[in-house]
Formats: sequence, structure tokens, C-alpha cells
Amino acid sequence: MKRKHSAEKNRLAISFSFVICFICAVVHGELRLSVTSSGEIFAGGPVASEAQQAFENRIKEQSEGKIKLISFKPTKTKFTDVELDDRIFCEMEFQSEVQVLDQCFWVINYHDRPLTFKTFPSSRSNTANKSVRERAIQVERSGDKFTFSGSIWFRPATNIWTVAGFASTSDPEPSGDVASQTCVNNLRQLGVSFLLWSVENGDQYQFNVSTNKGGTLELCNRDKAGFDANAIAHFRLLSDTLGTPGVLVCPADLSKKSASGFPQLQSANISYRLRTGREVNERNLNEALAVCPLHKHVLKADGSVEASQE
Repeated sequence: MKRKHSAEKNRLAISFSFVICFICAVVHGELRLSVTSSGEIFAGGPVASEAQQAFENRIKEQSEGKIKLISFKPTKTKFTDVELDDRIFCEMEFQSEVQVLDQCFWVINYHDRPLTFKTFPSSRSNTANKSVRERAIQVERSGDKFTFSGSIWFRPATNIWTVAGFASTSDPEPSGDVASQTCVNNLRQLGVSFLLWSVENGDQYQFNVSTNKGGTLELCNRDKAGFDANAIAHFRLLSDTLGTPGVLVCPADLSKKSASGFPQLQSANISYRLRTGREVNERNLNEALAVCPLHKHVLKADGSVEASQE
């Protein structure tokens, strides 16, 4: 493909001050189009329902049925400054939502393609190529939904438009309600894990138990609000009760990635801010134990979660 920075030779003169009407000639026929002066097509362009079907087929084929399209909304169809074999391409921009039906790694740029739906089982996370993992979204729960925007490229054929390719214009993000609820569930699991550790250690959380007795008291590094800069050390002691370090990542926090294991846990693998101190124990119901900085959900010291209404 080559980009044209000069006026398109295939376009006819402006027939109205704000509308360009022209004919795009192809080998075996013609496509008659109505286009605004900005290049947006408002008649004669690709059909939205056919674009949605092509997109849905691509998702189903590449994901082998593990991802399904929930919604598809075209936002704009326009001509591009790209030509191939003297044919003008057009682009349909869209917003969409998909649902991932199983725990997996979703690789959105497989083999450096601009938008793919290739998935790998979570069990293969340690054997997958590093570059593949870096371009993948780890889906922790079956049924999680993601929203993103993208484009479908079309080229002219005999009286029709055919799909030439797909591209994303934004990274997939967890759908708002799903991400928030998953965050609440993460905090609840975290609360249970803290309580289980406490039961086995004299009804005290690990940050209130000396390192000589298996705790992390001497490792605390709190600010004035009680938030601990050394949360990694406290969370690592939950490996037996928490199960997976993925619970420490809020699904809406795209800046964090789940650690492969608790020994590898770093700040880049933790979304939640942890509070420590003598007053943070299961008897003080109003004390905050952990907070999600994105959703503002609060895990209380007694293990309950106060969900934000923001």
C-alpha cells in the first residue's frame, strides 16, 4: 500500500459546496457514492450489517469460539489516503464489545497484525513466547467482557465492497460494570485470605506479627495515611490462601500485569493500596485494609467490601 498526499485523481469535481458526488470505477463495474467534503461516505458505502457479520466471523474463526461479539456500532465510514493497485480504500470506524468465554490469554497483535483474536489457554502462560505474552490480555474469569474501538478496511470489487483487513484504534478495556464487579470480588478474596492468615496466627494480620514469628511487622513502611510502600512483602505471605497473584490486579488497571507467581511479585503486579498498622485488625470494622485507586472500592479490616457508587 502507498499513501497519497496529493489530490486523488479518481475523484471528480465538487458538485456542491459541501458535498462531493463521484464515481469510483472498478474493473468489472461501478460503485456510486455520496461523500462529504471531509471524505465521509453517507451513501453507497459498505453495509453495516455485512461489516458486522464479517467481523463476527473473524472473531469466531481466530478465537476458535472462545470469544464472541456482543455489540457492534459503526461510527463513521470514510475514504482513506491509501491506494493499492490504483484502487481507493475506505475505512469503517466502529465501537464494539466482546465477551471471552473461558480463562485464557487473548493476543491482540498476533504475529504483529493490527487486530487479532488468537487465544492461548492460561495453563500455557509459562511456555508461551515472551513477545506473545507482552501483547496479550490475561482473562482471569470466564465471561469477562471488553470494549474497544477499531476499523474495518474495504476495497472495491464488482459493484460491492470486500473486506481488506481489520485494525484496532484503542486497546481492549474491561466493560465498566464487569470490571467494577470483578474488582469487588478481588477485594473480597483478598479479605478472606487475610482473615485465614490471621486465624492461624493469633488473630493478627501479618503486618502486626514479627518477622521472627513468620510475619512482616519489621518490614512495614507506612505513610501518614497508613498506606504501606512495602505491600509486596505483606502480600507474598498470602500465597497459600490467595492462590493466584492475579487477584491483586484490578481488571480496569491496564498499567499492571499479573505476576507469574508470588516469588516474582513486584509493584507492577499490584493495583490495590494496602494499609497497615496496629489499628488495622478484624475488630476495627471502620478501618480500611485495602483500596482500589481506580474504582474507589474499599476492603475493610473485618473482610467486608464497601463498593463505591462513583
